[in-house]
Amino acid sequence: MRDHIVVLGLISSSFVAASPISPFGRHLSAASTSAPAGHEWRIAGPSDSRSPCPMLNSMSNHGWLPHNGKNIDLATIQSAFQSAMGFSTESFISITEQALTLSTTGNSSTFHLSDLAHHNAIEHDGSLSRNDQFFGDDLHFNPKIWATTAQRYGIRVPFSTPVITVETASKARAARVRDAKLVNPAFNLTDQSGSIGETSIFLTAFWDQSAGGVPKDYARVLFEQERIPYAEGFVKGNHTLADIVTMISAVSAVKV
Repeated sequence: MRDHIVVLGLISSSFVAASPISPFGRHLSAASTSAPAGHEWRIAGPSDSRSPCPMLNSMSNHGWLPHNGKNIDLATIQSAFQSAMGFSTESFISITEQALTLSTTGNSSTFHLSDLAHHNAIEHDGSLSRNDQFFGDDLHFNPKIWATTAQRYGIRVPFSTPVITVETASKARAARVRDAKLVNPAFNLTDQSGSIGETSIFLTAFWDQSAGGVPKDYARVLFEQERIPYAEGFVKGNHTLADIVTMISAVSAVKV
């Protein structure tokens, strides 16, 4: 599978409100995180650019990407994913090249995060945390959409199980696509590789091998707060493009 297909879903799935309150009402502060020095969490301001992807937004909120989310080039993407998430530098070359075709910066070598909301280029219907473009906003976090995903992930306190498994994540992804198809008369996700890639990159980035899944707290803070879950125990791994391909195979193999 080509690497640009592998990673389409990463940038498909925005401001959280400018005040330091998560969409679920949890009060946040930079002091509540244990991020590496110089990469403390800061919520996006009203003039900052954000994408439909909570992982990209989280890296920007931590300063691995420019905090304003603007004028991002390939080298910056490579450095951010390597430094923040432990992905090898070849992992996101093709998807970044595709992002550059959507650029509104006036410089074909850079893009703003908000450029990635362009419908059906990288962004797609059936996002885990955004509504479909047909309904008017495919950029911002949608609490109702996410609440359904969170329920399918089993994110409740106390959690009945501590992690999101490949099976759980795969079934939740497929169910969200089915939901969108039922209510969106313009639904056009004919190729689900981007959606599968989105889930696979999330699982690869945050996988806890000893626990056999992604800790549910990691997912909760990533989606709800657009914060890298350092305070919850996240430590970056070492991931290659081959690791993403392996996870895609595992996600695709689940009967949904």
